[in-house]
Amino acid sequence: MVTYKNPDGVLGPQSPSYSHLSEVKAGSRMIFIAGQLGVDTEGNLPGTLKEQAANVYANLAAILKSEGMDFTNVTKFTTFLIDPENVLEWREAAAEALKGVAPPNTLCYIKQLASPDFKIEIEAVAAEG
Repeated sequence: MVTYKNPDGVLGPQSPSYSHLSEVKAGSRMIFIAGQLGVDTEGNLPGTLKEQAANVYANLAAILKSEGMDFTNVTKFTTFLIDPENVLEWREAAAEALKGVAPPNTLCYIKQLASPDFKIEIEAVAAEG
């Protein structure tokens, strides 16, 4: 089981889609998910960040499901965006996908991903037990 916390003495999260820390019970099984891009299962890449983000979260959900987990098992996300102006679209997509689950998330702005057409990449760590 993963417990999310926002301790006193730290400014609260700037979005309801993340927390400052997660606690995992000793002995839990952990998985580490490589960065997922905005392509769908057919390899199609939509043009908008929000559509790409929806695909990223769908890919993450499918990987988690393959391991008997879901977003409530995520202990940490790392999100890579190309354009800071897309942050609100990403937050909207995260809120829609996570439905109130708020794992810690580190947001990084970088110059480019593996292809100039990619606008977002998210990697994850999850635990159960």
